Amino acid sequence: MEDINEIQIGKTYKHRTVLDEDNEGSKKRRDRKRYLTRCKCGRESWVAASAFRRMLCQQCQHCKSIKHDASQTRMYGNWQKMVGTQTNPNAPSYEDYKKRNIFVCERWMSWENFYEDMYPRPEGAYLARLNLDGGFCPENCKWMTKSEFNSHLMYYRNAKLREKFDLNNQ
Repeated sequence: MEDINEIQIGKTYKHRTVLDEDNEGSKKRRDRKRYLTRCKCGRESWVAASAFRRMLCQQCQHCKSIKHDASQTRMYGNWQKMVGTQTNPNAPSYEDYKKRNIFVCERWMSWENFYEDMYPRPEGAYLARLNLDGGFCPENCKWMTKSEFNSHLMYYRNAKLREKFDLNNQ
């Protein structure tokens, strides 16, 4: 872990950026020195100097609750499956995606970023890539109903067949 004996205003330590310092703090506590920090999600909170080392390694309560609360949702399941296609050699589509150079963008390897870009997930929706030869990224993905997805898939397959047999020029 990074040595943080000298804490600097404006410096980012893992998840948190130090914004301000307060030497008065709480009158009820012995440790009155505290720091105003901003989590990477943008939320700000005061952290006692004695807890600073421990707190810097942690996300704020809001970020923790998003991940914890979300772990039981279908959206989180969609994200895990998507990331698994790139990171888990046992995933059913791992080899196919690797061969076709289909990837998950770096931003979406983080649940929080995927959540930020794709929330809300409509009930019953599927995560679909607009260009089925392209990767998983905000520009190429959207939520679709099953019927929209099936139509999209059929259109894409027909377009590939037309391209393969040069049926567009007849």
